[in-house]
Amino acid sequence: MAKKRRNRLPKLGRHSSGQARCTLGGRVYYCGRYGTLEAQRRYAELLAKWEANGRQPLDPTPDVTQAGKIVDVLRDYLAH
Repeated sequence: MAKKRRNRLPKLGRHSSGQARCTLGGRVYYCGRYGTLEAQRRYAELLAKWEANGRQPLDPTPDVTQAGKIVDVLRDYLAH
């Protein structure tokens, strides 16, 4: 039976649109044009933040109290 590799870093992949992307904590982050220094810098920044946060998601998921009620959303939409 194969062992899980928990210390492996997420790779910087290439999206079909030509954008560099990586998945951290279940969320996809786009870093810019694949193969550029800008994309490498953005990837390094994201990894540093992710590591500093204990390999937890960078953006916390909103809880029930933070999410709006559907009635309020629909009222705002209809008023707009």
